[in-house]
Amino acid sequence: MNSGRILVALFLASLTTTAYAFIGIGEADCLSAVLVKPAAEYRVTVADRVVNSLKPHFFGFNLEWVGFQQDLWDNQAQKVNPAVISALQAFPGAVYRYPGGTVANHFDWRASVGPQKSRPLRRAVDWKGPLATQFGFNEYLDFLAAVGGQAWLVANLYGDFEGETEVGPLSSSATQWAAAARQANARVVRWELGNELDRSLYRWPAKKYSARALEIARAIKAGDPAARFVTLLEDYDAQRWTSAKSYNTQTSDSLASLLPDQALHLYYDGPPGGPPVPHRLKHLCASTGAVQAGSGRPATIWVTEHARWPAGRVSDPDWKKNWGSTSNLEGALSVADMVIAFSQTPGVEGQFLHSLAGADSPWPLFHRTAAGLKPSAVYWALRILREGMLDQVLETRTASRNDSAYAGGYDIRTSLMSNPAHDQFALWAVNRSAKAAKVRLTIPRLAGKTLSARHVSLADANPNANNVLDGQRLLPSAVPVILHFDTSGETLVNLPGNSISTLSIPAISINN
Repeated sequence: MNSGRILVALFLASLTTTAYAFIGIGEADCLSAVLVKPAAEYRVTVADRVVNSLKPHFFGFNLEWVGFQQDLWDNQAQKVNPAVISALQAFPGAVYRYPGGTVANHFDWRASVGPQKSRPLRRAVDWKGPLATQFGFNEYLDFLAAVGGQAWLVANLYGDFEGETEVGPLSSSATQWAAAARQANARVVRWELGNELDRSLYRWPAKKYSARALEIARAIKAGDPAARFVTLLEDYDAQRWTSAKSYNTQTSDSLASLLPDQALHLYYDGPPGGPPVPHRLKHLCASTGAVQAGSGRPATIWVTEHARWPAGRVSDPDWKKNWGSTSNLEGALSVADMVIAFSQTPGVEGQFLHSLAGADSPWPLFHRTAAGLKPSAVYWALRILREGMLDQVLETRTASRNDSAYAGGYDIRTSLMSNPAHDQFALWAVNRSAKAAKVRLTIPRLAGKTLSARHVSLADANPNANNVLDGQRLLPSAVPVILHFDTSGETLVNLPGNSISTLSIPAISINN
């Protein structure tokens, strides 16, 4: 069992039947932006209004160091597997969350630096005995340089594997780590203050979390005065004595002096632990309202973990059989759906896939094949979206049938982006139905134009298709298309069945 599986077990152990009941204040505008409207036909209507801005750090990965070290790091060669480096170079500017999620609550960065042979053995997870941190902080920085990535560090607010410790030694360590990162010119995008300390074995109330987060934040500031912070938001009612809405409001109030951004974790599409995507979006929108109510400031959300959830329960004897749905085409459709929704959500600054861990977990980004490590369907879905990304997101309203009978109530979701001059466009789209979808796309700015475009997609007739054998079953394909926009700006776009797509419209003169 790896660190990703520990996260799963801890999450489900604390999940209650009230978890799906959370709808809070201030969500109406947010929901209208992200929910797909039921309809008899597929229709996408674009307004000439920017609703979000996407930067390279919009894409990110949760890097669980134990699984990553076990499967993707070659300690003898002292380097990350070259296939992994090559694959991740396709995400320039991506953020890599280190040392990960649950393991961050036991991480001592000082045990991860210095000569490899002198690094102490420490317990990090319950499925392994004491081990040395071979993929330590310095190796992480080298990895970032190789892939063109950015640093994101999760501070330890808890202690070690054996249990909770006094805050004094943790504060001293945090100051030293921040100073070391600054000296190494790591340019940490954010310091995340702990991981899921509201639940599972921790169950810290809002008051305790806030007090320790403030103390560790001050310690980090002592080492790096320019440090910026991200604080915890609950993603479900984890504590019987309070709701997620109340928890998020209280911590936002108590931690307002830090001027922090907020971290949220969302898992979806795998009952009972993963509700449909629209449910999770409702919680996201409610969370922005709770932050506003508590701090008096608009929320800036980083979804520092998200993924399709395996169906079933961790306690099920055959639960491992469900893991494939997190990395096959079905999993890719879910992840793409959520990423596209994030792009349309006001206040979402970035989203990190769970996880960049190893090949033996519920969420492998790479499969261990006879031909070596090969990217999963989820990897290719993200790459299609990243390579088609433009920086300005336009208000996009999607209406859809539900031929797929998806529990979320739709087949397609879309988001249209443009460059600042609004003379170049890209459409992100997912089609959950096995049938091709003929979509009426209206972009008023392009009325009367005939344009050449490029349609890149990942699709297969079988939603269970995967890249486990040799990495060759699911690969993107690209075709040229001609788009004829009528006098109202409407054209027809065909989305293959079971597909993730980017439709790129090259730079044009909108006056011709």
